[in-house]
Amino acid sequence: MDTDSHRQPQQLPTPPGMSTHQASPDFQSMLSMLTVCDDDENLGRQIGAVIASNGADVGIFCSTYFNTLHEWFPIIPSRDIYDRIATLSTGPTPDFAILVLCIHLITKIDRSSCDCQTMMQYYLTAKRFYSLVTSSGRMSKELVQSGVLLTLYEYGNAMADTAYVSISGPGRMALLLGYDKTLSADGPTGALSDIEAEEQRCIWWCIIIIERQDTPK
Repeated sequence: MDTDSHRQPQQLPTPPGMSTHQASPDFQSMLSMLTVCDDDENLGRQIGAVIASNGADVGIFCSTYFNTLHEWFPIIPSRDIYDRIATLSTGPTPDFAILVLCIHLITKIDRSSCDCQTMMQYYLTAKRFYSLVTSSGRMSKELVQSGVLLTLYEYGNAMADTAYVSISGPGRMALLLGYDKTLSADGPTGALSDIEAEEQRCIWWCIIIIERQDTPK
């Protein structure tokens, strides 16, 4: 007789610290963060609070950005930032708040005396907020720009494989928004001004440059 057929199924052990009856506090915290997706104002304020908690002057690091990186990688018009900085303290949209957070992140990339562990935590915070907002399926110019800046930060910190994966997000978002059409002779579809078309064209070219740079050999 095959005794294996009469064996009682064994119950897998529960990992230490995990209950089968109720969710752990960490999991509950994660669920509460996910519900923030439906509350743009609250999420925007949370991101603004992260920027403020760092103690940096928004006007100063934005000025640093436009005097350095923007000179050779023009994907953000300065008027888009300076005209909306005041909203960071009153209730910014998540898209704009994440963009400012990424600008702050990218301007700290060349500081030789920075705390690497602190910078990694700041980078992961920006990445998580970006993932949280984009997971809802929303698309915007600010999210495309933020994704590009995150990719540049990864590439500048020797995370080439991560950057290669990251650029696919803003790249496909820009494709769905029709930014690639600004390169054709017929121009983009829809009623776009020459300024808007040029902005989208710059973003699309920068995405192409990063993808070609990051392609695995």
